[in-house]
Amino acid sequence: MLLVIASATLISEDLACIAAGLLAAGAIISPLEALVAAGLGIYIGDILLYFSGYLIGIKALHHAPLKWFVSEPSVRQCRALFEKRGLGLIFLSRFIPGTRTPTFIAAGLVQVDMVKLLIVFGGAVLIWTPVLVLSSMLIGNQVVHYVDIYSSWAWLIFLILLVLIFIVSRIVVPLFTRRGRRLLLGRWRRLSNWEFWPFYITNIVTFIYVLYTGVIKYRKPALFTITNPAIKPDSGFIGESKADILRGLPEEAVGRWQSVSRETDLEK
Repeated sequence: MLLVIASATLISEDLACIAAGLLAAGAIISPLEALVAAGLGIYIGDILLYFSGYLIGIKALHHAPLKWFVSEPSVRQCRALFEKRGLGLIFLSRFIPGTRTPTFIAAGLVQVDMVKLLIVFGGAVLIWTPVLVLSSMLIGNQVVHYVDIYSSWAWLIFLILLVLIFIVSRIVVPLFTRRGRRLLLGRWRRLSNWEFWPFYITNIVTFIYVLYTGVIKYRKPALFTITNPAIKPDSGFIGESKADILRGLPEEAVGRWQSVSRETDLEK
């Protein structure tokens, strides 16, 4: 029976834990046996997911079909992310349905430290397994309904928690120090003044306005090209060359300048 429970976690961890709790509630197995069987099965399953990614390895990215979807630079970036926050992401994925398998495989693919990973896996299992097993013992078959509700709202709950953590750590805590208050004031001034906004936000607003005036208001899609007609081909709307603009102006009207290419050796 315990072997069946442990094996069932490889198919559905949550349902296996609930089944173990119901068996313990019916005195077919003891609560300790239910916890050990379910927890051990989940722990082994997590390790197998990690090793499946580990055995694939980065070398497999050079061959089809993986090379069509995943690049080696992106994997290296993912590795850097895992080195900074990977263990926390792995731990949280245990409590967010739908994220466990891809996260654990990705951890193996970028070769996260095995010892640390085993500790994180164990800690998450020690928290998650008793919650499901013991709750199913206490409230019986209704736990299936509650797990379904949690699975449906898990992402929203997770996002709300992230927002609360951000508000507390970035806004509430700094208010208790003079330096924190000054930094918050500076941040607010940057946010309230559009000149300090990121270019991709201001450009989106400009792009929408150009579409509105050219396509809807005046029905001339190329209307924006009259803004700076000397700047080719689109009046400097996007991707203009500063060097080409300066070349089109009289030498006495601009300061001394030089175009430096990417191949230029700056050490000379």
